[in-house]
Amino acid sequence: MDHLLVLLLLLWSSALQTEGTPNSTESEEVRLVGGDSHCAGTLEVKHNGDWKPVWGFGWNMKEGNVVCINLDCGSAVSVVERKESSDRPVWLIHSECVKSGSSLRDCVRSSSSSYILNLTCSDSVRLVDGTSLCSGRLEVKSDQSNQWWSSVCEDDFDQQDAEVVCRELDCGAPSVLQGRSMEKWRLQCGPKSSSVEAMSLLSWTVEAQAQLETPAHLEKLFYSPAQVEEELQL
Repeated sequence: MDHLLVLLLLLWSSALQTEGTPNSTESEEVRLVGGDSHCAGTLEVKHNGDWKPVWGFGWNMKEGNVVCINLDCGSAVSVVERKESSDRPVWLIHSECVKSGSSLRDCVRSSSSSYILNLTCSDSVRLVDGTSLCSGRLEVKSDQSNQWWSSVCEDDFDQQDAEVVCRELDCGAPSVLQGRSMEKWRLQCGPKSSSVEAMSLLSWTVEAQAQLETPAHLEKLFYSPAQVEEELQL
């Protein structure tokens, strides 16, 4: 009887551990390939042992955000449907299935299409605890290896800095900029108006600044990469 009780407890404990780690399993079956980092590129999903690109029917930033969070890449910056020259085997994933809360691998349907989904995630900057993906408290990734995020607490963070952040997130111009307690900054971005060049510069410089012992002021976002590299070598 005692042995049976121990066995039941072990089985129950094992089931709890399996339930508690769905994201780690799913992240191993979802990837972005062909981009500048593991947080950008063509979306591929592994199903029944096969990796295939995804045709995301009806996808927008909300569905893209699910993928970026799964990959620990922050928020979605852009979701683009790219048309190729000919049809190829794909996994069709309908947006309604993703919105229902089902995992991506449970939403796949085998299909053929020339439309392929490309995603870019913001792995260096994000807005959290807001009413949408384009509003909330500003955070930057301070440690690329440990995936550690921290709030921006610079007392001279200004409108110009906010404009770069909003463009990086493909959220247009900032409409609200306000400091809270401990000077943690919150942003509300307006209509969309993006700049790929600004996005690339921001991602690069935030990563570079993370190597400094004392975080540099965000005005370095407006230096050229050569100037930032020169300062880091001093």
